[in-house]
Amino acid sequence: MARLSVWCTSFLASLAFVLVTIPPAAAVVPLLDGGNGGDDPTYSGDMGDDGVGITGEDPGGTSGGDDGSEGTSDVGYVPTGPTYEYRQVPNCMPNAPEGGADALCGAATMSCPDRGDINYRIYRRIEGSDEMWDMTGTQCLGPNESAAPPEPQVTEADVVDAAEAAAPDSEVHVEPATESYVNVPNNVYADSDAQTVTVEVLGQAIAVEFAPQRYAWAFGDGGTATGAGVEGADVGAAGAVEHRYRRGGEYGITLTRTFTVSFTLPGGEAVTIPGEISSTSDPYPLSIGEVQSVVTDVD
Repeated sequence: MARLSVWCTSFLASLAFVLVTIPPAAAVVPLLDGGNGGDDPTYSGDMGDDGVGITGEDPGGTSGGDDGSEGTSDVGYVPTGPTYEYRQVPNCMPNAPEGGADALCGAATMSCPDRGDINYRIYRRIEGSDEMWDMTGTQCLGPNESAAPPEPQVTEADVVDAAEAAAPDSEVHVEPATESYVNVPNNVYADSDAQTVTVEVLGQAIAVEFAPQRYAWAFGDGGTATGAGVEGADVGAAGAVEHRYRRGGEYGITLTRTFTVSFTLPGGEAVTIPGEISSTSDPYPLSIGEVQSVVTDVD
């Protein structure tokens, strides 16, 4: 209760490949063209200005109104697209990836720089589909060699997908602690330091920096506020985020932080994406009691 006394005093004052062989056979590999595996998670709700609690009837930025401000975060890294199967056939007119001959011709046997190599046409389609095979190019291969799909390219969307699951947890800090009273301004604050988390994308380790950009509070009674708040702030201090409860009871305070994410792609391109990923805390339990005056002596 020491913190409560101080506060009340202040108040009063990977990717794997399977290679194909001849005769034509299928190999299945993950999508190599990148792509977004789903809707990007975006913050929903009225965030307000950063750094200062929303203004209201209480000094220092007390919440007001019952508009929600919780963010959403779609966690869980999933593949960024379908998988492909590949086939190769000698580069001769009669040959096809399905139902065609496996014939050899001069164009296939005499067009490669190395003696004994054969020129093949390489086809692909989405695994399990009935789509037409798409020819992706030709390749000269020696005996018992198979065409390997191209090396995967890590895209910006790939890293964002992985970063969603790695977003730092948001933690609620409340002064005074877990018990307070009706009409006492409770001071809340959030961790505002940037954090770096390493994620693995297609077998490559990428360092992602999460810098908190916006803070949204929901106090469990319909009140909301924004701002990072100030640890140990006096009542009404600049930048403080405070909230008073009008009725006693049990409440849960949640915090949503929205991050700017920064990382460098394997090719050296630096990427910064503001407000793309958010993280919502578990409810912080706060018990609100009522203070009653009792007259014990009357002159």
